Amino acid sequence: MSLDAPKASGPPSAYFPTVGDTIVVGIVDVGTYHQKDYNTDELKYWPDGGKVEGKVITGLVVSTSGDTAAGSEKANSPVAAGELVTFWAEGGKHFTYAAALKEHGPVDRGDVMLWKREDDKPATNPKHNDQKVYIAKIRSPKAEDGDLVARCEKAAKELAAAPPLDAPAAPAQSTPEIDEF
Repeated sequence: MSLDAPKASGPPSAYFPTVGDTIVVGIVDVGTYHQKDYNTDELKYWPDGGKVEGKVITGLVVSTSGDTAAGSEKANSPVAAGELVTFWAEGGKHFTYAAALKEHGPVDRGDVMLWKREDDKPATNPKHNDQKVYIAKIRSPKAEDGDLVARCEKAAKELAAAPPLDAPAAPAQSTPEIDEF
């Protein structure tokens, strides 16, 4: 079963603040999203009118090393085994994920993915930050992974059952002793 379905919202991003940080996850889901221009906050399009898309990979944390966290530079927290994180594959991360996918082939729920932050590349423009470099590897689950596939399937069902953040609230039950306002 190849995974490729977009989701409206999801778990926090995996964050790698330090060179050498790593995370290993079981793949729960892979989706496609329409990228935005960070300067204008408008959706991005190719010159031929096609959408500029990225991949969002949701993973069940198996292990981490270094300062790997969930969130972003501005707001992050430690991440532990069993938690869900996402990887937004655009820019350099897109090519990293694409190379791992090319080497592995289509991914299935429960496949094991490693992300590692390598040494940064110096910026060519002094107004820009150094480029963060990542590597990713994907492999099929092995016996030593235990029930990882089952845990990833359970997590996927729970994510699918969760209402989107912008869903309307369920209608309230009115009771005679509560005054309507």
